[in-house]
Amino acid sequence: MEETTTRPTGRQLYKYGVWHSPAEFLEKAQQVRHPVDADNFLHEATKAAIDKVINTDVTSLAKQRLAAIFNLRRLHSEMASEEVAIRRGMHQHVSSCTRPKSVALFSKILSQLDYWDMGVVDLLRDGVPLVGLQEAPIGYKKNLIPATMTEEELLSSALYRRKLLMGDHRDWTAEEQQALLDTTSDEVTRGFLEGPYSEDEMTVLLETDQWSLNPRFVLFQGASRKVRIIDDAKKSCVNDAYSSTVKLQLQDVDYVASMVVELARAASATGRPAELMGKTFDLSKAYKQLAVLPEHHKHSVVGFPIKGKWQFYRSLSLPFGCTGNVYGFVRISQAIWYIITRLLHCVCAHYFDDFPVVENSAGCRVLSSAVSAVLDILGWTHAKDGDKTFPFSSVFDVLGVTFDLKPIPEGAFVISNKPSRIEKLGKMIATIRSQGFITYAQASELQGLLNFAVGYFSGKSLKHLVSAFVPMVGDRTPLGVQLLKSLCDYSQFMINNLPPRRHEVHGNTKPVIIFTDGAWEQGRASAGAVVVDGDDRFAFTIEVPQRLVSHWLDKAGEQIISQIELWALVLVKWTFKDRFTGRRIVAWIDNEAARACTIKASSPSPTMRALARVIGDLEVSFPSMTWYERVCSFSNPSDLPSRGNVRQALVDYFLEDRGMIQGSSIFVKVLKNFAS
Repeated sequence: MEETTTRPTGRQLYKYGVWHSPAEFLEKAQQVRHPVDADNFLHEATKAAIDKVINTDVTSLAKQRLAAIFNLRRLHSEMASEEVAIRRGMHQHVSSCTRPKSVALFSKILSQLDYWDMGVVDLLRDGVPLVGLQEAPIGYKKNLIPATMTEEELLSSALYRRKLLMGDHRDWTAEEQQALLDTTSDEVTRGFLEGPYSEDEMTVLLETDQWSLNPRFVLFQGASRKVRIIDDAKKSCVNDAYSSTVKLQLQDVDYVASMVVELARAASATGRPAELMGKTFDLSKAYKQLAVLPEHHKHSVVGFPIKGKWQFYRSLSLPFGCTGNVYGFVRISQAIWYIITRLLHCVCAHYFDDFPVVENSAGCRVLSSAVSAVLDILGWTHAKDGDKTFPFSSVFDVLGVTFDLKPIPEGAFVISNKPSRIEKLGKMIATIRSQGFITYAQASELQGLLNFAVGYFSGKSLKHLVSAFVPMVGDRTPLGVQLLKSLCDYSQFMINNLPPRRHEVHGNTKPVIIFTDGAWEQGRASAGAVVVDGDDRFAFTIEVPQRLVSHWLDKAGEQIISQIELWALVLVKWTFKDRFTGRRIVAWIDNEAARACTIKASSPSPTMRALARVIGDLEVSFPSMTWYERVCSFSNPSDLPSRGNVRQALVDYFLEDRGMIQGSSIFVKVLKNFAS
């Protein structure tokens, strides 16, 4: 029970929940929509833009967009004196970092558009905090992740930690050293950094010796050896002193795919099938366009040794590696997205510094100029030439995947991983295999690339690989080398055999409902399932082979209920692999360890990881959109068939008996090999 209030009479009121019966829960589950089809998946601003694009003729929409740009320029000019006044009150370092931007115009437009998080204006005007607890901004889902140390504790230990970090570093390769020097020198020239200073000079500059050192290091990305500089705020413990209060709202590949689906459906409803094109606008050196809160300069020092001698720099713009930067930048990025979406009726998404846009082909030329103009007027530098700039096209790239919108008139579109990403992953994995070990930097980069390759529309068959490499960092034992090479071979096979995914705009969006359950009582394992697909309502018992039970007992110990529960799901997905291909599925599981394993596609248990791997393998050839949800044990309708009481389930839930799903010897052998 949970107390809610106390009445003046002294009586206390409580709120409490009553579990649904299995029959009630089953009926309610059939009303559930898949999350990608939920009404709130697309933001209201995006849905309004879709309606405008589809229901306004091209000429009228172009005139409205051009008028919006004209008005924005006029307002920018009218607010020049107000901008001057704001700049006079800004810290010189913040003003320098944000010089091209119009703070006054940014604030005015957001206010006119009734934007919910006006705190972004403070971030632009005053700088982004790196430590501490900031008030949770309006319009975000609250999610407190508290700091593990206070700013005072960070300051008091800064000197000792700095000395420790300075004494614990490796020698750079010639390539690394040159990249560090060149990139850092360029950042000094651009005004992002101040320096170089000696340790004593930095102490004088900051008027304290309690300043944190964020060690700077370099990563080389891909075959082109693109330089990525990281300022390690984890080692400095700066990140440990930051409390995040909200869950970031990022609009990823699934969001862009949903934009495409809704545009195509809305166009089809008018009788005029759309010809859609897309492109991605990219902010240039996005973090460097914002300033650090001046009071936190003592936490923004970066440094690195050259030939044993350390050189230090004060970072005036956001250093790449601080948690606080991420939360501050994403809030501002979302504000930019909102302005573009609302002012230009632009069907747009935002993901950090990327802004993917989808538009009717006839409106692309004007919209491209208009979006670029809005960014220019607001003062946000963005890519206008080079390898990050492409015109609108029916085939375009978003966050490492390629959208092919040419089949849209037929009611479909195709998503595939970029060939360059597949090539990059392949070369990285081949390098790791040949060297026989993996570094933390390599594992982190692989994890990031694989994360971008996973989603409901792009597929989740690689999900179990995302976290597979990190545990192998530093293991150079003969067994560790053997396991790493085996993982590399398997990963190469999976990556090279990923087919493009074709999505039907007008396909069946009503999800298949799956309930699975297992039992482990008195040394006997059993399982069952209930599957509902439209008018088809099936009940099954599921065989749990004794060889598999013995294997789990040997590898996992006496408690194997989680393995049994996940085994039931694996067999259901295998049995219905053809029926489930391309479908939306909501799978209800009452064992939290099993559910967590399906969501993360990973587990500390090798036997659970083996089951997650089988699910990933199935997704390669028989892709589906599966959402994993919790049902309490009391309400789980598959409890009856899992205990062999199928007859009662047929009567209570109006199901058809489909007999037993048998576990093939091949599956058993595969799982034993995967877990060994």
